[in-house]
Amino acid sequence: MLDSVRRYLEDLLTVDPLNFVESKLCVDGQPFNLFQSGREYLHEIYRYIAITATSATSLPVVIVKGRQVEMSTTITSLYFYFLASGIFNNIIGLHTFPTIPAARRYSIQKFNTMVEQSINGYLISRKKKKGVFSVSHKQFEDDNALYIDGASNGDRLRNIPGSIAFFDEVQDTDRNAIEIVSESLSHSKIGPPGIGLKVFFGTPKNEGSFFHSLWQKSDQREFFLRCISCNELFAITLDNFKHGFMVTCDFCGTLQDKRLAIARGEWIPRKVDESVEYRGYHINQLLVPIITREAIARKEPPKKTRRSFLNEVLGEFYSGTDVSLTIADIIKYLTTKPDSSLMKIRNFINDKFTYMGIDLGGRLAGEEDSGEGGYSVIVILSEDATTGQLIIEYCYKMETNDVDAQLQTISDLIKRYNCIEVGIDFGFGGHIYVNKLQKDWGERIKSIFSSTYLKVPYKYERDKNMITIDKHVVLEYFFDELEDYTYILPYSEPEKVEWLAEHISGVEIQTKVVGGIIRKTFVKSGDQSIDGLMALNYARVMYLFRKTKEFRYTLSKFGVTGYNLTDNDHNMPIPRGSILTTGSIGKLYARSIQNRAYWKK
Repeated sequence: MLDSVRRYLEDLLTVDPLNFVESKLCVDGQPFNLFQSGREYLHEIYRYIAITATSATSLPVVIVKGRQVEMSTTITSLYFYFLASGIFNNIIGLHTFPTIPAARRYSIQKFNTMVEQSINGYLISRKKKKGVFSVSHKQFEDDNALYIDGASNGDRLRNIPGSIAFFDEVQDTDRNAIEIVSESLSHSKIGPPGIGLKVFFGTPKNEGSFFHSLWQKSDQREFFLRCISCNELFAITLDNFKHGFMVTCDFCGTLQDKRLAIARGEWIPRKVDESVEYRGYHINQLLVPIITREAIARKEPPKKTRRSFLNEVLGEFYSGTDVSLTIADIIKYLTTKPDSSLMKIRNFINDKFTYMGIDLGGRLAGEEDSGEGGYSVIVILSEDATTGQLIIEYCYKMETNDVDAQLQTISDLIKRYNCIEVGIDFGFGGHIYVNKLQKDWGERIKSIFSSTYLKVPYKYERDKNMITIDKHVVLEYFFDELEDYTYILPYSEPEKVEWLAEHISGVEIQTKVVGGIIRKTFVKSGDQSIDGLMALNYARVMYLFRKTKEFRYTLSKFGVTGYNLTDNDHNMPIPRGSILTTGSIGKLYARSIQNRAYWKK
């Protein structure tokens, strides 16, 4: 009798997603504590998505968050509640990311790890016997399943009849893809009829974006702490978050542990009118119970850019005039003109010359794609003989840190792809690679040194076999060319190339006045990797080096006039006046390469 009562009570508690998580799941090998832990702000999110959002009168959910706020753990735990608690059956979940590599990282590093570390192997026992449990498709008992994939253009998940859809990293996902995947929920048995259960979440970027528009249509809930002394509600801010975990009440000034005040707090909607279409939650790093005020201070400008700090720490949209490109934008520019969805990465090239760029770093392919340090990346470009566009023939992240193995890989690729010019990042020991590779390949191997505020954006020193570039000007040229569809990405196998788009999106654009001239500067956005972007630009520099005969000819040789250029300097000069006010040199140059007469000389 007592055993029956105990089992009944356990089953009753399991209905609450918070009790399910605490009794069944682990995070980093330890049980995940949701009660009396300072994580009480998560309670409403868990219960709304797991219980209320399954009803016919619920609203879709929008979560605007900073990075490292434990939201991946929250979302994954909710999946297990739907798929493995025994409460639901015939549930099909769709989890989308902007790219396939991002989806694979989540599937392997987060989802599978939580399955393996679940308490007493609970989740392992709930996997479907003889069912599929691959990187992109997970099957559980009760005919429940989850698909994890890159959204791309939406076609990859178009024909899967889903019940719930979680859209991850919405700030970088193509809007059309989201709308296509949303149609897969039209016959969902849970949530509003014809809509299903949908959750949109990500780290904000710019105001005016699609993600920002979703947030604007939500009730915009903010979490308020409740003072342990005067019982008033107040928001945690950079000003009242004093040190350690201690905050002061805005009303009575009492200094208190934020975790105790969070435990007594509540969510307050900023909008309550009839225009609300979504349930919205805003979460920043100030709320996270394991993050101290000192940790926040180490990220404040100038240690991080203002944009990065607002987006990644405070979880707020940026309203500056310079807009960074999203991953969806970049994939569009790389694949729209021409349609490259049928183009494959070629295994070798023997019908034309190519140009290789190499950026060196210490991390390996497959390691977490964020944090300090960089990858060693190789990108190879060729020119389309008809359009003059530049084809990204090959892109690769090194899978070993062994120098000899890397040198062998580089040599093999030079032979396979008929590389006529190779540019290697001077930093991170690049001179060692140059010296060793020159023994076999001679002067086609060159080092590239990045500097700033040079008189000319490209300079070649023959005695050193070194090219010096003004990296900000070179990147400005590149992004102008990118938006003019100058580059082609073979896209028939997205999983092999989408990581490059992620790296290109990893910079922020800022405007500075230097010597009375307005200049664009490009800086790394938080912990995002940009190694692929730099390798691509080194390959582009080597292409220009060859086409301009060691930078001895000016842009006027390509049909661009009106900038009072001269050949006397034997390098490509920066136009007079403001780079931003004299017109887009990059776009003029991108169009000018269609002038085939010069190339044929």
